[in-house]
Amino acid sequence: MEWFVGLPLAVQIISVILFLLLLFGLGYLGKVNLKFGKNIISFGRLAKRSCGDCVLLIIGKRERLELQKNFILSRILKEQMNYAEQKLLDVQGLILTSYRETLSKKRKQDSNSQEENKQYRLYQGLLSSSLVTVKDEIRRSFKENGFEQLGGVEFSNYVKNKTLTLISLAKDYINNLYPYEGMLMTLEDRTALIGKHESKIEDWCFDLFTKAKDIVIEARKKADALDKEFSKEIDEFLQVK
Repeated sequence: MEWFVGLPLAVQIISVILFLLLLFGLGYLGKVNLKFGKNIISFGRLAKRSCGDCVLLIIGKRERLELQKNFILSRILKEQMNYAEQKLLDVQGLILTSYRETLSKKRKQDSNSQEENKQYRLYQGLLSSSLVTVKDEIRRSFKENGFEQLGGVEFSNYVKNKTLTLISLAKDYINNLYPYEGMLMTLEDRTALIGKHESKIEDWCFDLFTKAKDIVIEARKKADALDKEFSKEIDEFLQVK
């Protein structure tokens, strides 16, 4: 009866009503029992309940099923983005640490620590803002809902391409707003800084998209299990006693 569960809700309800009307006609000459999970509903001339009870029972069960499924599926993106935010904080911490270390080495020629802190704060703000753009692109990628079907080489290539896109977004954002004059860190320094960590960032991206993929698969398994449970109850319900 899984094909029945896949039908639109309105079609399901109409089909059940027609079926119950048929059984009501059969029950007119006696009594018909229907089993729905632990519930047994009887109708006919010798019964106390009408087929309306059956319809309400099925509609109620179907609505609860949809609520459960919607809750599970609606949390997919939220769980994915929660994990993404953790990863972005790791990336931000790694790059800022490297920036501070490189900046300190360059300051050895200039003892102005106040200027160093000022430039560090500027870069920290730019990097944080650039990662907001990166996070938006990650969210858009998750909404594509297709990468979870990829495997092997296809998935690997997908993640590598996404890594390049995300790194490029961050670089472009910072380069467009970072001052060109009066800074200890030059454009070449900043480019080398991110390039130094590209391998690590790619590893994080693989972890990120693998986790996102697992979240989608697990959620759909739970939703499918609910459908199968409902389908089983419908099968039992449609067995006339």
